[in-house]
Amino acid sequence: MRMDEMTSDAFRDAVRDGAAVILPFGGTEAHGHHLPLGTDSFQPERVAELVSEATGSLIAPTMPYAHHSSMKRVPGTVAMSFGTVRSFTRDFLDSMERHGVRMTAIVCGHAGASHLAAVSEACRSFKEDGGRMKVIAVCDYIIGEECPMDIPEGDGHAGMAETSRIMDIRPELVKEGRHTGRLTGSDGIVLADGSVRFEGLMQGDTATSAPEKGEELNRFIADRIVRIMGEANHGQ
Repeated sequence: MRMDEMTSDAFRDAVRDGAAVILPFGGTEAHGHHLPLGTDSFQPERVAELVSEATGSLIAPTMPYAHHSSMKRVPGTVAMSFGTVRSFTRDFLDSMERHGVRMTAIVCGHAGASHLAAVSEACRSFKEDGGRMKVIAVCDYIIGEECPMDIPEGDGHAGMAETSRIMDIRPELVKEGRHTGRLTGSDGIVLADGSVRFEGLMQGDTATSAPEKGEELNRFIADRIVRIMGEANHGQ
C-alpha cells in the first residue's frame, strides 16, 4: 500500500500492526539514448511493489533525486550533493522512528558509490545515535548482479540488465533498436565531466534485452529483499 494514498489514521494503525516502510530511493539521470531519465526511480518502485505484496509493507513516496558524478552534466540529470542525500536519509529515518515504525527498508535504484556512501552514513549515524528502528539499506542494481542469469560481461549503466528491467516495468518508454556503449579510459583519472568515459552514455549491449529477463531480475531482487527483511525481524 502506498503511504501517500493513506490517511494519517490508516498509516498509524498499519504501523501499530507492525507494517514496515519501504523507501524507493531513485534518481533522475541520463541512461544512454534509449532509456528514460526516471530509470533509477522506476526500478526500485517496482521492487517496492513486489516486496509490499509479499510482506504487507507500506511504500513511501519515491525520492526521485540522488547524488551523481558521471552523468551530472548530461541534460536532464538532477544531482544532489552528498550532504543533501545524507541529510534527507537521516531526516526520513528520524520521521519514521518518531511515528513508531519498527522497520524501514531503503531501496536505492542508483548505484553510484558516493550516493550509496551518503545513504549508508546516514543510516549508521541513526543507529549510533540510539535509533531503535530496524534499518535496511540496499541497492537493487547490486543485488541484481547476483541473479543467476546470463548477464554479459561488462554490462553496466543502461546496458542489457537495466534495459530489460525497464522493458518489464515501462516498455512504452524504451526506445527501439540496438544500443551499445562502453566505458573508456582508466580508473583513477579525475575528470570534470565523467560522462565522456561512457560511449553512448551507457555501458553494454541491449541486443539480448527482453522483458522476461527484466521480470526475472525484478522478482529476484524483491525476493532477496524480503529475505533480508525476514532476517532483520529475527535478529537483534
